[in-house]
Amino acid sequence: DITGKDFNVEFGSPSEGDIYLTLNEEDSTLGKQGYELSIDDYITIIAPEQTGVFYGTRSVLQILKQDEGKDNVPKGEARDYPKYGKRGFSLDVARKYFPLSYLEDTAKLMSWYKMNDFQIHLNDNAFPSMFGNDWSKVYTGFRIESETYPGLASEDGHYTKEEFKNFQKEFINYGINIIPE
Repeated sequence: DITGKDFNVEFGSPSEGDIYLTLNEEDSTLGKQGYELSIDDYITIIAPEQTGVFYGTRSVLQILKQDEGKDNVPKGEARDYPKYGKRGFSLDVARKYFPLSYLEDTAKLMSWYKMNDFQIHLNDNAFPSMFGNDWSKVYTGFRIESETYPGLASEDGHYTKEEFKNFQKEFINYGINIIPE
């Protein structure tokens, strides 16, 4: 979407204009999320682990986005790794329902900024003493369906177990740990 161009994935040696992604476990100073970026006739992103390579692609896309033609990257070299291993965001969907598409968009935005923990507050209920000890007036929000208690899931919006598990699995590829809470 950023460049307006289609990219082909190919295996082999890089050529001029290519973006070359590779793993190299020898440099442990980069950690699990770091990478080296080298830009000359082609771009090389090298990292000890897949997450580092992914974060390197985010940096290249961020550089491309700044270029007017979305196709020029200045030559140079960089080493990038996070100071903090956990960089997260929390969203309370128990009290205010958000559709799964919103959670997916939020996770994609987080990956753009190389954030890696998305904590989603799924269930909540208030104390009955705050509502005259009348449980029927106490707000509750349970956003995941339950086989044990089929009527427990909130009527104003909830997620199936299957779609939430798929959401968690998909965003592992984006370097994001989805933490249901």
